[in-house]
Amino acid sequence: MGLQNIDGKLYYFIASGASKYIQYGKQVKGEIVDFVANSNIAPVYSMWNKFEITRRYYFDENTGEAVKNRYIYDRGAWYYFGEDGNAIRPESGEAVIDGQVVYLYESGKQAKGELIEVNGVPHYYDANTGARVSNAILTIKGKTYQFDADGNGKLVG
Repeated sequence: MGLQNIDGKLYYFIASGASKYIQYGKQVKGEIVDFVANSNIAPVYSMWNKFEITRRYYFDENTGEAVKNRYIYDRGAWYYFGEDGNAIRPESGEAVIDGQVVYLYESGKQAKGELIEVNGVPHYYDANTGARVSNAILTIKGKTYQFDADGNGKLVG
């Protein structure tokens, strides 16, 4: 059970049937699965159990293999899964993916159509692509911002 590396590809299996101690399990497909440190089995959530998630994978709906180097839409948001299959969750919030600067929350959710301050500087992330907007003047919630070539914004009206 749990995470299994088979021929260099990562899969996740859960127990099926009444016993968790059986040899064979059910392969997870089309789902995000979270893991805590030093464990290859997803934690059981409840209102009393709080976990610090250290890894998050999405298992392809057809193959069951952990996806790598691509965006997945799940749980009402976009997530990017990197080279190791783990959702990218930078501490700073910003990451460069496919040559574009994007903002990712601690959960791995990508910001889209949002004005976010990074180190005290406003940045706007495009509503469609999620890329940081540059060389533009935008009115956001009634306030006008000018964004320079690096995407750094300043309030102008």
